[in-house]
Amino acid sequence: MDLDRTPEEIARAAGDAIRTLNHRTQAHSTFTYPSEIQSTAVGLSAVLLGLPQTLDQLHHGIDAVSSTQHLYAYDDSNVDDITDRAKTELVEAVGHIREASQALQQVVNLLAYVGAIIPDDEPAETV
Repeated sequence: MDLDRTPEEIARAAGDAIRTLNHRTQAHSTFTYPSEIQSTAVGLSAVLLGLPQTLDQLHHGIDAVSSTQHLYAYDDSNVDDITDRAKTELVEAVGHIREASQALQQVVNLLAYVGAIIPDDEPAETV
């Protein structure tokens, strides 16, 4: 774990990793066995399990910054309304992510029961 990076750098790297995964899995031939799909879903499940904590920490970050600095809105809007709305949206996002996490965990559980027949010309250790 590299704690020398800033939260912004870590978040950008996570976004880049997801974009890379999206490109890598575009082709239908990306996966040879169901276990590879299940294993990828396990990794994504871990991402979803961690996101609620991250978003909660962003929520608390808004509170911390609001209490220690004089904030203003670029368009002269009420900054308290803006930050309150941002915190509300973070809470809603956490709920949606938890729902997605539960659904993805079901995918992981279901795919755990799926296998593939290995062709005779392929060694068994490649599964």
